[in-house]
Amino acid sequence: MKNKRMRYISITAAILLVFVLLMLLFSNRSGDFSAMEAQDGVLDATSADFSSAVYEIDGEWTFYPEVLGSGAELDAAQPGERDESIPYGSYRLKIHAQPKQYLTLGGYSFDYSTRVLVNGSKVLEIGKVGASAAESEPRIDYMLIPIYTGEDGEVEVVCQYANFVHREGGGLTQMHLSTAENIDRMRRSRNLYSLVLGGSLCLFGMYFLLFAVFQGEIKYVFLAVICALLGLRDQNFYVLHLLPANYNWAVAYRFLVLMITLQPCFLLLLLQS
Repeated sequence: MKNKRMRYISITAAILLVFVLLMLLFSNRSGDFSAMEAQDGVLDATSADFSSAVYEIDGEWTFYPEVLGSGAELDAAQPGERDESIPYGSYRLKIHAQPKQYLTLGGYSFDYSTRVLVNGSKVLEIGKVGASAAESEPRIDYMLIPIYTGEDGEVEVVCQYANFVHREGGGLTQMHLSTAENIDRMRRSRNLYSLVLGGSLCLFGMYFLLFAVFQGEIKYVFLAVICALLGLRDQNFYVLHLLPANYNWAVAYRFLVLMITLQPCFLLLLLQS
């Protein structure tokens, strides 16, 4: 019995070691960014070299609460302080860059629906953005916003959001700016990291579930469920890789809330066992 238990412990330790090595291998491949700070809703990128660098945009965009517009409409509106309890609004960023550049602005969409306009023209919409719950349709996804700096190098990017789902939402997300090739390389690296992390945790869950069957101990079932819940908690893994493109958002959202609720419950059950 002692030798059998030691064999199971050795197998578990070997799997954990492989998991740690994979994490170390992929964890630093998507985090080397140059910083670029927006001030008063204006981003000065005239000195940026986008040929090889990806720039992480810090600072604040100009926020217009309960206004869905762009250009002259926002010029006539009153900016306000960002407040995630506000159900809808617009974020505006004016970019000054070298002329005639093709760039991509990448980042996750706003909770819980997003419409993006570049120089007044809509370039993408995730879900439906409206001034009421009836006019809106929630959905989240990764955004790839195409930008052409034109003859003068000036671009206006407006991200409109609507959130009639949760008391908090519509917060400014982390954005990255570079060429389409560099953004794609960054995203593929992050996707690989997400797949390794989420997929490994789900495989751990299956492993411990088999462990529970052969050992006949309920604590391994709790451990299996915790691994699966932690793996699915990563929205990049859960939403972008597991769910189909036409998934039912309401069902997926409720399942995510259920997973978050169950995590401490099963952790307590594991500790008790």
